[in-house]
Amino acid sequence: MVNRHAQEIIAELKNDDIQLKAIEFNVRGEDVVATFLYDDLFESDDVHTAPRPKDPMFLKADELDDITFALKEKGIDYTIRNDEFI
Repeated sequence: MVNRHAQEIIAELKNDDIQLKAIEFNVRGEDVVATFLYDDLFESDDVHTAPRPKDPMFLKADELDDITFALKEKGIDYTIRNDEFI
């Protein structure tokens, strides 16, 4: 069974209003923020009619392997950043 977060990401690929380019996972300890990256999101001259991007997704680090496995199967690009702050 595919992780529910992976299902949500895959569903975003079907959004005809905007083109999902990749997902960026920012890992901080056990918390992960998944940011959706889109192609030419604001090419419209009217910012009021521009498509709205999907809000970041918050998940736990132990879910990341299942999600990235599903993304690889679907050919969805992603990056994982492990930022450490001093």
